[in-house]
Amino acid sequence: MEAREHTDCTIQDFERKAQELTSIMLIICEKRLHSADDLNSPVGNALAEAALAVKAGIRTFVFVERLPDK
Repeated sequence: MEAREHTDCTIQDFERKAQELTSIMLIICEKRLHSADDLNSPVGNALAEAALAVKAGIRTFVFVERLPDK
């Protein structure tokens, strides 16, 4: 695993990177679906579901990070 270089990242930095990751994942899914013979292929569907799960996880992370400290 890589050593951590950026210890001063902000949530805005995280959100930018997360958006980039989500976009890349969805592009990969689209390419896979367009090249598939069957548009309902299990692999294509699994990739799309995984991309959406990552997006939901990121949304949850950002929401929880923004909660006020108690």
